[in-house]
Amino acid sequence: MIRPRRPFKGGDDAAPLWIISFSDLQAQIVVFFALLLSFSTLDPLRVSQIGASFTGSSGRENPPPRDDFIVWWVMTHQVATPAGKPVAEPWGPEGREFLVWRTRDGLRISLERSVSFDPGSAAIQADQVDAIRAFQRFMRGSLNKLDIRGFTGPDEEPAVGTHWSLSAARAQAVADLLMSDSGEPGIDPARIRVTGMGRNDPVVDILEVRDPFQWQRNRRVEIIVLEEKAQVK
Repeated sequence: MIRPRRPFKGGDDAAPLWIISFSDLQAQIVVFFALLLSFSTLDPLRVSQIGASFTGSSGRENPPPRDDFIVWWVMTHQVATPAGKPVAEPWGPEGREFLVWRTRDGLRISLERSVSFDPGSAAIQADQVDAIRAFQRFMRGSLNKLDIRGFTGPDEEPAVGTHWSLSAARAQAVADLLMSDSGEPGIDPARIRVTGMGRNDPVVDILEVRDPFQWQRNRRVEIIVLEEKAQVK
């Protein structure tokens, strides 16, 4: 609240009245915007989409730069991402999002909302191929290496082999699709490595969550976009 001031008189050491009133106005404006911010909520996806819209020409989707996908993503998304929270990226067909985290290794991208596997199987279902193709198109021009990690769930038993071999087979199935020709060249194999994670790091605890529909989220593939660059032609 602006406090009344005594009239300014010539020869006073105090600042002129207009300066004092102006400083009070500045303080109230700062408080006003602080209150607006405190009452507001940010949708990370919406904010990231708004930020990304300024990166390319009007009406055109600007592809990530070839030299560093991670820097591009952080500059256009991470500023709107709360610490430790993923951003849902609508790179795939409608209803098939990718979850993205910024990690120490680079970017962790989970396909759990886009690609799921039947218990004991490493086969990619036909209606999920388009989601992987969409990611392939998005990442094709980058130089960042990709660590493709497969996972199994504690509620399933591999049809053949162990949980380690099944998780590696799931990662390999996604890698094969990313490297394959889809009318345009696939991702260069020099950029890809495959890792089987077995039953490690489940996203759903089957002892706490009794819904088998949620358990399928453990049967997944994640892709780590690494800081390391591949030497490709």
